[in-house]
Amino acid sequence: MSGTSSVPGGVVVPPSPVSLHAQTKQVQQHLVNEIPVPVSYIANCRLCLGTHFGTRCTTIIDAPLINMMRQVFPVMIENRVGLPMNVCTECIKTVEAFYIYSRQVLENQNRLLATLPDV
Repeated sequence: MSGTSSVPGGVVVPPSPVSLHAQTKQVQQHLVNEIPVPVSYIANCRLCLGTHFGTRCTTIIDAPLINMMRQVFPVMIENRVGLPMNVCTECIKTVEAFYIYSRQVLENQNRLLATLPDV
């Protein structure tokens, strides 16, 4: 009976539930012949490193998110093996807000420049 234990009286006790994040951390710690390896952030949000993903999480390969991130971040957020792929709901909202604000600033700057006389 793998994953269960018995107590006196023959009652089978199931293992206590472990969150997916905790399971991932456990697996990451025993990857190479039971020799502990450094814990990575693979189960975390790629942008904030949080662990609470919410209901609207996505991945860094989501096309609309890629386009918004290109507009608001000076660095390219690339899909790389060994790095987290998931993006939490709060980070999606933040990137969207930055994107909307940057578009507004760009439009306003163009509007202002259009008022200047041609030289």
